Amino acid sequence: GINIRDLGLDRKHGKEEYLKNFILMELIARSVKNDLRKNFRTTMRSGEATIGGDRYIQLVVATCNKLLGQHENAEEYWEQIYKEMTDYFEIDDPELTLDHIRSKIKFPMFFQRLQ
Repeated sequence: GINIRDLGLDRKHGKEEYLKNFILMELIARSVKNDLRKNFRTTMRSGEATIGGDRYIQLVVATCNKLLGQHENAEEYWEQIYKEMTDYFEIDDPELTLDHIRSKIKFPMFFQRLQ
């Protein structure tokens, strides 16, 4: 099996561009999911959660808007996700900049990975 924490290394040493892009989307999706889970836990502990789950829906919509650049904090969110991703997956690739990441994302496939 593949150790998930080693996906950054797998991407770095990969030869095929399509595979490197697929791994990149997986890395970003996992980082976004971890952030969403953290926000869900914070919401639950704070007592802001409602029976209908409205607050959770708001968190998911705000996250999607940030990813698409349709939120006032979109740039800061991407910087946060980039830092979390590079730290967690131990990515040390000078070519893997935030602009590079954003240019490689195919959003339909990316959002499918978020499920």
